Amino acid sequence: MAKGGGERPIIIKRIEISGGGHHGGAWKVAYADFVTAMMAFFLLLWLLGSTTEDQRKSLADYFSPSPAVSSSNSGSGGLLGGVTISVPGSLSSPNAAFTAQESAPSTLVAPTENDGDSQGAGEGAEGEDSGSGQQAAGAPPKPGAPPSLTPEQREKRQFDRAAEELKKAIENSPDLQGLKNNLLVDQTPEGMRVQIVDAEGKSMFALGSTQMNEDMRKLLARVVQAIGPLPNKVAIRGHTDATPFANNPQGNWDLSSQRAGATLRALSAMGLNPGRIADVSGRAEVDPLFPENPNDPRNRRISIILFKQAQ
Repeated sequence: MAKGGGERPIIIKRIEISGGGHHGGAWKVAYADFVTAMMAFFLLLWLLGSTTEDQRKSLADYFSPSPAVSSSNSGSGGLLGGVTISVPGSLSSPNAAFTAQESAPSTLVAPTENDGDSQGAGEGAEGEDSGSGQQAAGAPPKPGAPPSLTPEQREKRQFDRAAEELKKAIENSPDLQGLKNNLLVDQTPEGMRVQIVDAEGKSMFALGSTQMNEDMRKLLARVVQAIGPLPNKVAIRGHTDATPFANNPQGNWDLSSQRAGATLRALSAMGLNPGRIADVSGRAEVDPLFPENPNDPRNRRISIILFKQAQ
């Protein structure tokens, strides 16, 4: 307590700060403007990164102040009618994503009669055949497009491919290298012909017998692999040379027929469909491979013919 018994008086100071100063609100306005500008800047970056050139051009045209954007009126058409930048018609939802589309006239393509051929060629049809199917009806083929193949041309390609596969199989097999001269493949009016022939000192069957040796079986296995996928009918024909059997004028006929039958049984056991067999016969020596030398050992052979489907 103060001397004299009196209480010390309480003094209250009031400080008034006029506008401005450290705690003023002007900075908030500046900060809000800065944040708004940054948001607009990042929005611009997002639009530039997520739109295509055509979409950006459409956006630029949208905000272009050109007076010729549209001539259609909206509203009541009076003083406050205003104009619209959209074409008359249905409008998309304002919430839909912006896309720029270019309309192009549609072209109707009519299938040609070759469409079925390109799909029905089976396993032997080549990839270049499949592209020749569809074009406008009555229109000429496109420049550079492969011409459509006839059934005969397609079948010839299948035969050529099978012959090439058979040739490569013989060349790539070490145990068949010495049998290249025992296998002949050619094209005849009937179709593709595969012939397994004897050679000097190398016979496919035991002399005067229907017992085929191991080389003959190896060649037949390769033949089945090459012609097995094809749908063509098959004929098997046995041939001999002109050397007659002693006291048996019919010996060559019987031998060639029996060898053809033995070949049929071997091919069936190796996987050739028996339903494809159209003919099994013996020709004896009447159809020699070398007519100028009827006793040539190469006249002894087995012919396997793939008939053309047209026949």
